[in-house]
Amino acid sequence: MLQVKDLDCTIAKNNILQSMSFELEKGQSLALLGKSGCGKSTTLRCIAGVELPSNGEITLESQLLYVHGKYNMPAEKRNIAMIFQDYALFPHLNLFDNIAFGLFDHSRSSRRSIVKEMLDLVKLPESYAKRYPYQLSGGQKQRVAIARSLAISPKLMLLDEPFSNIDVAIRYELMHETKALLQSRNITSILVTHAKEEAFCFGDKVAIMENGKMLQIDAPEALYKSPLSLEAAKLLSKGTVLNASFDGCVLKTALGNFAYPNSHWQVGNYQVFIRYDVVEIFPKENNLAKNSDLKTAKVISSVFLGSSFEITIRSNDTLLVALSHRSYQQGESVFFSFHCGKLLYYPV
Repeated sequence: MLQVKDLDCTIAKNNILQSMSFELEKGQSLALLGKSGCGKSTTLRCIAGVELPSNGEITLESQLLYVHGKYNMPAEKRNIAMIFQDYALFPHLNLFDNIAFGLFDHSRSSRRSIVKEMLDLVKLPESYAKRYPYQLSGGQKQRVAIARSLAISPKLMLLDEPFSNIDVAIRYELMHETKALLQSRNITSILVTHAKEEAFCFGDKVAIMENGKMLQIDAPEALYKSPLSLEAAKLLSKGTVLNASFDGCVLKTALGNFAYPNSHWQVGNYQVFIRYDVVEIFPKENNLAKNSDLKTAKVISSVFLGSSFEITIRSNDTLLVALSHRSYQQGESVFFSFHCGKLLYYPV
C-alpha cells in the first residue's frame, strides 16, 4: 500500500534522512520512534509532499508520489491527512468550518452530514459545531483535528506527536480511540513519537530511528525482545551498559564474574545491556550471603514510580539501575543478581 524506498533528504547540506526504506499494508499503523532531531518528522513531511527528498521513491496505493529527478506529485493531490502536535486549528473558524475546511467540493448538505458524522466519531456533541477552538480543552481540540483529517477520507494519515500536549489522564484513551477509528476505516497511518509507550500502544509496527537512519522495524513485542543494536536497546528501556568478556563459561564484567556455562555466546568481547527489569535486589537481612550468584552493592537512590521503585545501586564503582517492588534506604547494603540469559549482548 505504502512503499518508501531509499529515501534521502538533505537540508542546508545536512543529511536528515539516509536510505529510508519500509512498506506498510493497507490499514496498518507504524510508529516512528526516536530522539528529537533523528528525522522522524522529516520522514512524514517528505511523504506528505511538503519537504522535497533528495533521493528515493514513494508510492501510495500503486500511485507514484515521488521519484527522484522524475516526478513529484503536489502535496494537495496526494490525499494524505496530517495531524500536528499544536492541533493547527483555525482560530477564527468555528468547529463546523474547521472540520469542513477540506470539503470545498461538497454541497452544503453534504458538508453538514459529514461534519455531523465526524463529531459523532470523535465523541463530541453536535452542538459543539458552533464553538470556537479557544472554547475547547486540549483533548477536545485534538479530537477536532482528528475529525477534520478523517472528513476528507484520506488514503494515509500522518500524526506528528499529536498526543504530547494532552494530559496523561486522557492521552492513552484518545490514542486508543484514534487507532480504533483508523482501523475501522482501514486507513493506513504513521505516528511520530519519542515515547516508547506511545509507539507500542499505537503501532502494528514500530521503527527505531537514529541520525536519519532506520535501525530496525518490527512488531512491538518482537522489537522489545530482540533489539538488533545497543542504540535500539537503550531507546527501548532503561538499563546499564557494561563492557564484558566471555571465555566460554564465565562472563567477566566490572560488576564481577558470572557463571554462564550453557551460553550460546561466542568467546570474545561484548557490550552488555542489562535492562533494569531483569535485575533483582535483595535486602541483606535475608541472610543470602552463601549464595554465590549474589553480589553486594550500596543503594545510591530510590525513586517511587507508583507501582514500583527505581533503585540505583553501586557495586565495584559501577552504577546499576533496577526495578523493585519495595523501597530501599540510601546507603543501605543489598544483594543483587540477574540471569545472564536475559542480558542483551553486542559483540565489539
